[in-house]
Amino acid sequence: MSGYEIHHGQTHLGAGAEPLLEVAGQHAGASAGTVWGCYLHGIFADDALRGLWLTTLRSSVPSQLRWEAHLDQELDRLADAVERALDMAAIDRMIGVWATSS
Repeated sequence: MSGYEIHHGQTHLGAGAEPLLEVAGQHAGASAGTVWGCYLHGIFADDALRGLWLTTLRSSVPSQLRWEAHLDQELDRLADAVERALDMAAIDRMIGVWATSS
């Protein structure tokens, strides 16, 4: 698994919470019943980890979704919608004016 952490301060586990993950001796995640969380971002981009996690949630069908391909497809779909909604030629002209004036 790989991910990155954005975290400042200290984590104090509340009543009923159990440590879920430690990084460098510090709590990076915890669980309490059916709720869990962690400070690691990007971990669900790992297809195997995501599938395992979904399986632990008693999902009847492990995820077959390939996240990076899905994300690329969704970003392309969003970009197409933005291009249809905006006057891209006008934006290109504005960017050109700003780029040459700075």
